Amino acid sequence: MKYLSKRFASILLSFTFFAFALVLYANFIGPAYDTIKAEQGKLIAARQKNAEYTSIFTRLKQASSEFQQSSEVQNRVSMALPLAANVPDSMNQLSVIATANGLTITSIDIVNAPVVPSSVGKAGESSLIKGVGVLKNSIRLTGTYDQLKSFLQGIETGVRIASISSVKIDKIANPITPGTMGITVEVETYYQVN
Repeated sequence: MKYLSKRFASILLSFTFFAFALVLYANFIGPAYDTIKAEQGKLIAARQKNAEYTSIFTRLKQASSEFQQSSEVQNRVSMALPLAANVPDSMNQLSVIATANGLTITSIDIVNAPVVPSSVGKAGESSLIKGVGVLKNSIRLTGTYDQLKSFLQGIETGVRIASISSVKIDKIANPITPGTMGITVEVETYYQVN
């Protein structure tokens, strides 16, 4: 065999191997490489989510242990949502806020309303969430509009959780105190049911 024909045969053989390698890459290696990249992206995203969840779980665990160890936090929660109706405390909070804002208390009526049930899961299951009791306080006051406004803001920011259900204002015809009004406020305070 002549030298040129050997050279031509080797070039043709190397071109064939190169073409075969391109076909292999296009049919097998390229799609597998794309699949590998997609799976690596999913793995990175899953690792990031896992790190986020681990961080959140660690913080929740730490907060839970702090809450269990801190009697001060438990006392604050018990003050905001007491374990019993604690009617004197409810009446005291309203009267202190009224007196602090310069209102004169005419009367206070307190009625124990039915318990607000917790959300129920499947039939027959007992819920871990307890119901909430409601005390309906009706307080009759006399004072000015500014005093009333301060009183309502005091109820909003008071220690015990409360909501204002209605406010009724009556003008008092008294020439000595022309800006004085008769005010009836109905406030609902809440407590935990044992």
